[in-house]
Amino acid sequence: LAAARAQGKLRLEGKDYVVQDGDILHIRFNVGK
Repeated sequence: LAAARAQGKLRLEGKDYVVQDGDILHIRFNVGK
Protein backbone atom coordinates (compact mmCIF):
# COMPACT_ATOMS: atom_id res chain seq x y z
CA LEU A 1 0.00 0.00 0.00
CA ALA A 2 2.83 2.40 0.73
CA ALA A 3 4.18 2.02 -2.82
CA ALA A 4 0.75 2.66 -4.36
CA ARG A 5 0.27 5.71 -2.13
CA ALA A 6 3.73 7.02 -3.12
CA GLN A 7 2.82 6.67 -6.82
CA GLY A 8 -0.41 8.60 -6.27
CA LYS A 9 -2.62 5.59 -7.04
CA LEU A 10 -4.14 5.37 -3.55
CA ARG A 11 -5.63 8.24 -1.60
CA LEU A 12 -8.41 9.05 0.83
CA GLU A 13 -11.07 11.51 -0.25
CA GLY A 14 -13.84 13.16 1.73
CA LYS A 15 -17.54 12.60 1.24
CA ASP A 16 -17.78 15.67 -1.02
CA TYR A 17 -15.43 14.09 -3.64
CA VAL A 18 -16.89 14.06 -7.17
CA VAL A 19 -16.32 10.62 -8.72
CA GLN A 20 -14.57 10.71 -12.08
CA ASP A 21 -14.94 8.22 -14.93
CA GLY A 22 -12.56 5.30 -14.36
CA ASP A 23 -12.30 5.74 -10.58
CA ILE A 24 -12.29 2.60 -8.45
CA LEU A 25 -13.88 3.08 -5.04
CA HIS A 26 -13.56 1.34 -1.71
CA ILE A 27 -16.30 2.72 0.53
CA ARG A 28 -15.46 2.85 4.23
CA PHE A 29 -18.21 3.23 6.79
CA ASN A 30 -18.80 2.69 10.46
CA VAL A 31 -22.14 1.58 11.86
CA GLY A 32 -22.84 3.47 15.09
CA LYS A 33 -24.12 1.73 18.18
